[in-house]
Amino acid sequence: GDTLIESIIIGESDVTFILTDGKTVVIPLEGYYDPMEAPIQFLDNAVRVLCVLEWDSDGDQQLSYKEAAAVTDIGEVFSGTAIMAFRELAYFTSLTEIPEYAFYGCERLVVVELPESITKIGEGAFRNCTALESFAIPEGVKSLGDRLFQGCEKLASANIPASVERIPYYCFYDCGALTDVTIAEGVKVVGDYAFDY
Repeated sequence: GDTLIESIIIGESDVTFILTDGKTVVIPLEGYYDPMEAPIQFLDNAVRVLCVLEWDSDGDQQLSYKEAAAVTDIGEVFSGTAIMAFRELAYFTSLTEIPEYAFYGCERLVVVELPESITKIGEGAFRNCTALESFAIPEGVKSLGDRLFQGCEKLASANIPASVERIPYYCFYDCGALTDVTIAEGVKVVGDYAFDY
C-alpha cells in the first residue's frame, strides 16, 4: 500500500518522522533500547557456550555486545576446543592481545576475525589449527609470536600488514597449502624457518 512516511531523520537525541500529509512525529531516544545490550548471534554454538560461561556478567545466558566489548583477556579459553567459526571475536573491542596458545589445537577452526584493537598476537596462538584456511592480521598489529601458524596445513592465504616489522621464527612452518601471502613494505625481518614446508 501507500506509505504514510515521507522521510525519517535520526538525530542525536530523537527520531523525526515526516509524514506525507506534512505532519511530523518526534520520538525521543532517551530511555529506549540500547543496541549494545542486544545479544550477539553466534555462528558457532560451541563458541557461544564458552563465551557465555566466561563472560556473561548479568547471568542472562547470553553474551551482549557490551559484555564482549568489556573483555580484556581471553586467556586459553578456546585452546584445544572443537570450535569452528569465531567471526564474533571482532566485537571484543577491548582486547589488545591474542595471548600465547589462545587457539592452539583448535583443529576444526575454519575462520576467525580479530578486532581492530589487537596490537600483539602471541606465540603459537593459532598453532595446529589444521582447518584454518585464511587469515587477515589487523592493520594495528605490531608483534607476531613465534610458531604463530605452525601446522596450519590448510592455510592458503595470509596478509601481513605494514605495522608488522618481523615475521617470526617458524611462523608459517608446515603450512603446505600456503600459496598467497601478502607482505607489506614495513616488514624488515623474516625469521628462521618462517616458511619451511
